Amino acid sequence: MIFTHAPIGIAIINSKNGRINSANDAYCTMLGRAREHVEGNYWMRFTHPDDILHDFVCLKNLAKDTLNNVIRSKRYLHSNGSIIYANVTVIPMDDNHGASGANPTHCVMVQNFTQTELIKTRLKGLVHEVNQSRDAVFNSMALLAQFRDRETGEHILRTKKYVRLLLENFPYQLPYSRRGIHQISQSAMLHDIGKVGIPDCILMKPGALTRDEFHTMETHTSLGARALTDSMRKMQNDTLLMFAPEIAEFHHERWDGIGYPRRLKADQIPLIARIMSVADVYDALRSIRPYKKPFTHEESIKIIRKDSGTRFDPLLVKEFVGLENEFNKISEMEEAEMERNSEEIM
Repeated sequence: MIFTHAPIGIAIINSKNGRINSANDAYCTMLGRAREHVEGNYWMRFTHPDDILHDFVCLKNLAKDTLNNVIRSKRYLHSNGSIIYANVTVIPMDDNHGASGANPTHCVMVQNFTQTELIKTRLKGLVHEVNQSRDAVFNSMALLAQFRDRETGEHILRTKKYVRLLLENFPYQLPYSRRGIHQISQSAMLHDIGKVGIPDCILMKPGALTRDEFHTMETHTSLGARALTDSMRKMQNDTLLMFAPEIAEFHHERWDGIGYPRRLKADQIPLIARIMSVADVYDALRSIRPYKKPFTHEESIKIIRKDSGTRFDPLLVKEFVGLENEFNKISEMEEAEMERNSEEIM
């Protein structure tokens, strides 16, 4: 055979009976079989069962001259039972005696990419493991804030879900990928991480705060942003926390410019912080606090609508009202149910 020592697998197949007339070294090595066990056998024996029908159709069309050649990916079976992934080119050719059509044959050229496929599969597994580790970091950092604050674990999980809901239903084109949306919603759990630096006498105070105490409480936004930015720097700017500092620092800014810490106004406030603001306030209204009873869903909707254009971005309030039933469902979820239904990475 002229292609005996070619670097890619090559076989000549009788198109009428499906037998392999000849096969080169690379083809036999790919299958893990001696040449005498390959030549004279049917090509179907070495093909993955799920790919046989497609191969039949391709060969039939080639025999009818409706195709000049076929290029496709398929799977073979190694002698040890493992799957071989390959790119295959099939072209019609004359028989060995030059009499076209007497014993129609096809030349099959095979490039084995099994190792590449295995590496890709392994990389996917490693990426999944890394993403799980990242999620664990988010959860641990969020729990740290939760232990210091009177807010509950349910609040952290709910705000994460609210933020994701608003992002996924944003009325205009978002500059974020699916993975970006996941990272932003994860970062939402860290919006109050700066409260770790607030004294207990202020953080745990059951009544209203004095002016000075409130000014101290305001610093939790900047404290959180600085801590998260420093963490990013130590992680060599890994994208894990890329959205978290903005959310932590600016989620108490107001659309009318009288929020804190920087008195930003309207579009000066990052979009993800404006989204976080709506989610955070809605959940705070629905939650019980030492200084207040929880508001009903209807009362909370009314308050947020009233603050459209003053505290909140009007566009986001409109979107929020359109999603109010989904918000209400999330607000009534138990913590265990929310954890079971946590979104996976895209």
